[in-house]
Amino acid sequence: MNPFLNPVTLAKVAKYYLTDVDRIWRMDEEKIEEYRERQFKKLLKYAMTVPIYKKKYDGIDIRKVSLDSIDKLPLLTKEDLRKNFPDNLLPCDANKSRYSIVSTSGSTGQPTSIYTDFFTIIKALMGFLRELKEYEINWRKDKMSIIVDLTPGSAEEAYLNKTAVPNLKSFFSLDNLQILHVGEDVEKLAE
Repeated sequence: MNPFLNPVTLAKVAKYYLTDVDRIWRMDEEKIEEYRERQFKKLLKYAMTVPIYKKKYDGIDIRKVSLDSIDKLPLLTKEDLRKNFPDNLLPCDANKSRYSIVSTSGSTGQPTSIYTDFFTIIKALMGFLRELKEYEINWRKDKMSIIVDLTPGSAEEAYLNKTAVPNLKSFFSLDNLQILHVGEDVEKLAE
């Protein structure tokens, strides 16, 4: 089944759009900071279900870590991700078939791969909608060009060519949107 057409996913997407896209304009700074702290704690709690983080944060009482003391957490590196892929990047009980693998291009060395799920992809696009709103661009009417890395396996290629945008096209006309590969010849991009 198409994950986008799943009623639970659709409900989550609708809720996220209605509650989070406009959050920065609806809340005062104090409320936003409280929200950030809550989300950070939630993220840390989730991280402790993932083997790579559980090992990396061993001996750290994550209940005492806040955004103000985030520097107590050791950094996770690309090398850590490479060494722990594919078995230690998802919670032990995760169904890998529900995730997509996305990778960096490897332009600075070796590619790095991670898992992502459909809802995370949609949330990333919601951030894009927030940017459009900030610059008063109407995503349904204004003509837009997005120039990104569409290398096979890249996150942008997965988001824009395989999952989110193709699924959104069944609900919305996106004829005003063109997606271009940053690796194309500059003159061809200009055309």
